Amino acid sequence: MKLVKYFLVLVGVFSVVSVFAAMSGTNSSAPQYPRILLLGKNFELKYSTCTPNTPVCLNEYYRLKEKNFAWTELFTLHSIKNTNNVAGYATLLYNSTKYSDLKFNSDKNEAIVSFMVAYNDEVLGGDIIEQNIFRIMQNPHGKGIVALQYAIRHSINNAEEEKKALEKAKIIQTKVSNALMNMEVPTLYEKKLQRW
Repeated sequence: MKLVKYFLVLVGVFSVVSVFAAMSGTNSSAPQYPRILLLGKNFELKYSTCTPNTPVCLNEYYRLKEKNFAWTELFTLHSIKNTNNVAGYATLLYNSTKYSDLKFNSDKNEAIVSFMVAYNDEVLGGDIIEQNIFRIMQNPHGKGIVALQYAIRHSINNAEEEKKALEKAKIIQTKVSNALMNMEVPTLYEKKLQRW
């Protein structure tokens, strides 16, 4: 009889612990995905096109509560394994749009490329100016080059908001360029992933 009571107490304790673990979200069997900290904000890997044999791929990191089409800020790690030509890739990005800027540091063989594009986004419900800033460099973890990309969407509904967004973009350009230049390159997640 004592053994049965002891067993029931253990089952009760285990049930209480399980309920608390479920409530707190501490499920040790849940997969943990890479996170990065950029500009004091957490981003988590939610999309990857990479495998060990993929020559060109990307890892997309979103703000913790944002999803693929409704993002406001995004960090992407691009891996281009089939080239070592930092200047060539930077020039390709620079030439992709007429509103762009390119700064190349030949001593470090690194480049900062930035550009903006404007479009209407049905998911976010309005006109958008998307600002993109890239740091392009040799891959410190393997072959080829990598590009660290930060993108932010500025919502605009009138000329005044557009003017404010462009002023804000200048400040963001400096802050993000400095943050990307000082950032350690994340290790490439070499598995396909889609977590929407």
